[in-house]
Amino acid sequence: MNWNYDLFWDKSQKFIKYTHKFYKDSSLYSLWASFSLEIIARATLSFKHPALLADTIESENILYAFNFPTNKEPKSIPIKTVFERLSKIINNFSKTDVEFCMDLMNKRNIEMHTGENAFENYTTDKWQADYYRIIKILLLYQNKGLNDLLPNNMLATVEEMIKKDYTKIEKIVKGLISLHRNDFYKENTELQQKEKRKKAENEIKKLKEEYLKIDTYYEIRKCPACSSFALVSGNLKTTSEPFIEKDETITQLSILPTKLECKVCELTLNGYDKLQAVKLASNIILTEKYNFEKDKISISNEITDNK
Repeated sequence: MNWNYDLFWDKSQKFIKYTHKFYKDSSLYSLWASFSLEIIARATLSFKHPALLADTIESENILYAFNFPTNKEPKSIPIKTVFERLSKIINNFSKTDVEFCMDLMNKRNIEMHTGENAFENYTTDKWQADYYRIIKILLLYQNKGLNDLLPNNMLATVEEMIKKDYTKIEKIVKGLISLHRNDFYKENTELQQKEKRKKAENEIKKLKEEYLKIDTYYEIRKCPACSSFALVSGNLKTTSEPFIEKDETITQLSILPTKLECKVCELTLNGYDKLQAVKLASNIILTEKYNFEKDKISISNEITDNK
């Protein structure tokens, strides 16, 4: 077994080349696209360090990744763990992207391990734009681009496909915002609007409490539809090195936003791509403080410099 990045990269090129030998709406095209995605994903982890591919159940797997001799054949992580680890190390590789990738992997497994044809009605309009958008994200992390993987005659088509998919999302999101804005301002008097904003304060408070229970982080931002306070939330992506200041340990948290909820006009946007379409996808930066004397953790929007 070998987790060398260069070998993964060579295989990525071979697999994607073979993928494009098949007719685009055939099940074999989708099947080989799924194989290619897995290899590119594993290559991305190997690019950071081969140890990220090691299954942690047995310590010998980690030792192998660092070129120490082992008595057993090393075992790598399952594909679900691959995508989960990628979501931790790549800022704009979101939970939605993980779900898309796993949907493709699950179809691949059904295709390979059952009598069903999982890709029979899985036409390219349902997956191809997201597929190449995700591959582009993974390649950028490897300091590469689509031009390093795809033939020249495909580049313009794929880039246009990604662009059109984003434009379509942007159009849908702006339509939703317009709908909620019109409903809120046209269907409610000024007094009713004021009452709804007041009532929403308690609902936002409850929502914050729910988020705390499921380790979901949030930030208050302006709703793009009604300009009220809305909650933008997401899951922890990265943490800074902790440092000590007086009697506290301070850590900076970086959260990739994936959802907006407005309890006033009831606008909900799910997914990093939808927030990106309305310029609300910037990372949420929070400060976590642990107080030694009080044995208490607090999290705030205050940005603390390590001087």
